[in-house]
Amino acid sequence: MSLYGIDFYGRSRTPIVEDIGELRPGVEKLPPEEKNHYFLSYDTFRARLREKGEMYCALKYKNIDRLKKEFPVQRILWNNNYYYLLHLKGGADGA
Repeated sequence: MSLYGIDFYGRSRTPIVEDIGELRPGVEKLPPEEKNHYFLSYDTFRARLREKGEMYCALKYKNIDRLKKEFPVQRILWNNNYYYLLHLKGGADGA
């Protein structure tokens, strides 16, 4: 299973949060501003979601409980019991 198809079929570049994987060698060569825009730490992701108000997010099942606690307003668009594709809302009030 690859999450890279989400960008192509969704026609939207999706940030990757704490899961660089086999992209690491290339990501490490990116300019810092591009790297920090598309390859986020969880804290950066959380801040950006609160700033933007809503985002799409793909994540592994083991991370969904953490996310649900912080951002209860969400819509599960797809899951296969290993990965989830979510639409999250997280305005300045955290909800």
